[in-house]
Amino acid sequence: MTAGQSTLFDIIKLHPNLVCLRLDHNHLNDEDAIHLAGALRYNRTLETLWLRGNRFTRMGEDVLKKVMYDDSSLNAVADSNHVCIIEGMGFHLPGGSGYYYVRRTRKDYDPKQSRARKIFHLLSQRNKQGTNAHHLEAEMGGDTLKVVPLALAAIQFYEMPWIRGLRGADKPGAVGVKLSIMYELVRSWNVTILDIHNN
Repeated sequence: MTAGQSTLFDIIKLHPNLVCLRLDHNHLNDEDAIHLAGALRYNRTLETLWLRGNRFTRMGEDVLKKVMYDDSSLNAVADSNHVCIIEGMGFHLPGGSGYYYVRRTRKDYDPKQSRARKIFHLLSQRNKQGTNAHHLEAEMGGDTLKVVPLALAAIQFYEMPWIRGLRGADKPGAVGVKLSIMYELVRSWNVTILDIHNN
């Protein structure tokens, strides 16, 4: 437990050469998780963080998970930490219709692929509820027609990393997800265009 001392978290936040850090069995608690998450929002050099055997409750785990995958918006997902692997927490990050493990060997881990999986996962989850167009309108300030080509290209680009990240049993159900998302967006935006012309 850090007892409110911020020195450790300042080092994590600002150290330009910190690549691996072991904080196993350090009696870290949920308050420490909040400070640690704050540091991880800025640090983009730390590749592996070990946190086994600490005193995090579900709240602390959720705080750390959110800094790795914040699904409140596409921008929040994009700005999440995609570099660091947290070892020893036991949680999973979304990666498709199933989940992919946070724990991966450094050799197999690519931050760009991780970012792509997370973005596509959010799009696929919104697609299940038919809310992609609604969310994009809110996130883009209502001027979504300008981003139609970019959105469709992004869906195409992010699909393959997402599928690669799925475990075997989840892959068969992933085949139509891209098409479903694209159809949802095109249909929603076409309805908007027709409504404009009819008024």
